[in-house]
Amino acid sequence: MPLEILTPPAVEPVDLTYAKTFLRVDNDAEDALITDLITAARFRVEALCGQAMITRDVGQMFELHGEPILSLSAMPVQDIIAVRTVDSAGNETVLPAEGYALNPRCTPPRLTFTDAGRLALAQTGAERAVIEYRAGFADAPAGVPMPLRQALLLLLAQSYEHRGDEADRPVPMMVDALLMPYRWMKL
Repeated sequence: MPLEILTPPAVEPVDLTYAKTFLRVDNDAEDALITDLITAARFRVEALCGQAMITRDVGQMFELHGEPILSLSAMPVQDIIAVRTVDSAGNETVLPAEGYALNPRCTPPRLTFTDAGRLALAQTGAERAVIEYRAGFADAPAGVPMPLRQALLLLLAQSYEHRGDEADRPVPMMVDALLMPYRWMKL
């Protein structure tokens, strides 16, 4: 079930000016470094909570073994772009929208095949499904929950302060506390 980023986020959840204000940096000498650290902090926050902060398009491939329920990895899911099936010869078939249903409220979000979709899978001899979907809280920073942006800023400050250090730094307790409501656990 590899996940592929088809369209990366257009912006970061925190812009350079806001980050520099938070870090109390008043010159432009380290703008490139701070920009890179913002991106790295976003990756870390998203990995820690399993949620996409800024909207991006992703693709995910599934092996079909008779299971009509597919768990999508990137959350929150905004919309399904396309569902394609692939048979043993590599032929692709686009499944119409009435062939599947999305439940974005469960964790992780699930795509299920309707009766029409299961019939199409059987008729085409599908062995794999490729789901393209849009995931993320929002297109712009204002739509990203403040606790996630705050966690990003704290990780950014930690990386900025300790840049060049060889030691791995633990996640600050405040970051853990901010991310707790956004994490999900598999039981």
